[in-house]
Amino acid sequence: MNKIVSPNSLAAARSLTEQIIKWIDEDGERDFNIAISGGSSPVILFHVWHELFLKEIDWQRLQFFWVDERCVDPRDSESNYGMTKKILFDHVPIPPNRIHRVFGEIDAGFERERYTKLVLSHVPTSHGIPVFDLVLLGIGDDGHTASIFPNKLSLLNSTQIYAVAVKPGSKQERITLTGAVITHAKHVAFFVTGESKAEILFDIFEGNKIAEGYPAYQIAKSCNDALFYLDSNAGRLLTYP
Repeated sequence: MNKIVSPNSLAAARSLTEQIIKWIDEDGERDFNIAISGGSSPVILFHVWHELFLKEIDWQRLQFFWVDERCVDPRDSESNYGMTKKILFDHVPIPPNRIHRVFGEIDAGFERERYTKLVLSHVPTSHGIPVFDLVLLGIGDDGHTASIFPNKLSLLNSTQIYAVAVKPGSKQERITLTGAVITHAKHVAFFVTGESKAEILFDIFEGNKIAEGYPAYQIAKSCNDALFYLDSNAGRLLTYP
């Protein structure tokens, strides 16, 4: 696990975006398959992509998939796709057939199977596991990532590609990538901002016992080279250059 700490969230978003562009350029001319997360974390990142890097990103080569999605209508305020469309897709020259949304408005079990087949038909595989070029993740206040929550660590080692998850408390159903697929990606990047995440990040980088219950920690330590892009608030308890 490596961390890049920037003075603020805008600088962190710029730093991650510059790295993503390098990864895209290094891959030559083929499609670059990205699985993106929802929630509040990527909002500033998506703004930076179209406001500051519109011409630098090769939109015609990107294929967008979702790490997870809430089982709601795409017009719902909680829809990860709806948020991304409003903030990013409505402002960039990407063909609609390169945006592969999860149908959160239909039966979760059926959609899990449909979306699994869709991903397998587009993304190269290794031993039957899709290999995304990039998986973008955030971290929740409880240490969850994707929609793998601390009370369902079994999804880290599930043989499914996508699974149906249930958020504790609200009992909201979600469709989520499982741990094995995330850790098989060529690149895994966490984008984390805000001081509410500082203690969780401290536990993760210190390898504290409590971190073993955090899905984010389990994912990060299982990757070849997980990168954490943080602002100074999220990284305030960490030692860094």
